[in-house]
Amino acid sequence: MSDDSAKNPIIDRPERFLSGYATNGAGQALFGDAVPAWFTLPAQSDALAESFRRLADYQIFTAAYDVEAQPILEAIAAMGVQAPASPEAMPLYDIPNDFVLQAIGAVEGGAQVSLIIDHSGSMHEHLPNQIANAANLARALESVGVKVEVLGFTTNSWKGGRARDEWLAAGKTPRAPGRLNETLALVYKSADQPIDRALSVFQEAYGYAVHSITEAKRMSVFDVKRYSKTFRSMLRENIDGEAILAAHRRLYKTGASARALVVFSDEAPVDDATLSVNPDTYLSKHAGAAISLIQAYSPVTVMSVPVDRRHNALPYEYRIPAERDGAGQAQFKTLLENIVLRLGTSITRAELRPSKPGPLKL
Repeated sequence: MSDDSAKNPIIDRPERFLSGYATNGAGQALFGDAVPAWFTLPAQSDALAESFRRLADYQIFTAAYDVEAQPILEAIAAMGVQAPASPEAMPLYDIPNDFVLQAIGAVEGGAQVSLIIDHSGSMHEHLPNQIANAANLARALESVGVKVEVLGFTTNSWKGGRARDEWLAAGKTPRAPGRLNETLALVYKSADQPIDRALSVFQEAYGYAVHSITEAKRMSVFDVKRYSKTFRSMLRENIDGEAILAAHRRLYKTGASARALVVFSDEAPVDDATLSVNPDTYLSKHAGAAISLIQAYSPVTVMSVPVDRRHNALPYEYRIPAERDGAGQAQFKTLLENIVLRLGTSITRAELRPSKPGPLKL
C-alpha cells in the first residue's frame, strides 16, 4: 500500500508565494483531514495559483440541509416516484477475458475506482445508459478484485431551497453567499458492497430512468402533478466541483496503489440560485480548479465520460471517447479499456519520487 503522506508524487518545490490560507484551504478541499506535508505550490505557476485561490475562496452559505450518502432507491421513494408497471431490463454486457484487466486486479496494494454520475435535469435522457455503464463496469472490475463505488450527485431542491430561504431571512447577507442550495449525494453501491448484491438496485433505477423518458414524451410540460411522480422530478441541478472533491477525498484516504475517479457528466455545472448571486462562472471555475489540482498533485487519476459534446468545458486531461448513444457493448469495452489503462498510470504517479519541479505530464 502506498504511503501518500510521506512523499509528493508530483512536485518538488518548497517555495510558497501564496498565503497559508490559500494553501490550507485548497489542501483541505482536496484531502480533507489528511493533507500531506508536501502539499504546496511551486513558484511561478500562475495557473495552479489561480486553482489554489478558487478552492480556498469557494464559499457554502450553509450545509445544514445537505443530504449525504442517501441510497438511490431511498431517494426515489422519498420523492413519491411512481414505479413503472413493466420496467425495462438493464442490459448486461460480456466481460472480456483480458490480461491487462487481470493484471490490474492483481496489483499489490489493491485498486479502487469511484464512478460518479451527474443527476441533473440535463442528464435526463442520458441516465439510463450511464446507470447501465456503471453497473457493467463494476461487474468487470470487481471480477478481478478491483473495488468500485458508484455515486450520484444533484441538488435536493430547485431555486436554492431552504438554504436560499435562510439567506433571504438574513436580509440577503452576506452579499456573496457562495453556494446557495442543498446538495444531494446519492449512493448506488459502496466500495465494500459486492456488485452481485447491488445489481438489483441498478436494475430498478434503470427501469425508473427509462420509464421517465417514456412518460416525458407523453405528458404536457404543464402537467406538474404527473411530472412530480416521475424519476425526472429528482433530477435537479449539479454542483460538480463539490462532488468531485468529496469522491477524491474518499479515494485518497484508501491508500490503494491504483485509484481512478470517473465522472459521467455533461461538464456544465449549474445551480440557478447560486449563479444568481455569484459570477456566472462561479461553479464551473470551482470544478475546473478541483480537477486541475487533482491532476497536478494527486496519485488519483481523474477522467471524464462526456455525455454532451457541446460542453466539454472542464480541464480534464483524460476524456473517454463516447459512442453516439453512449451505450452498448462497444461503449462498455471502450470505457473499461480506458479505465484500466489509467489505473496503470495512477500506479506510476503514486510511485514517483520528487525529482522535477512543476506538474508531471504523463
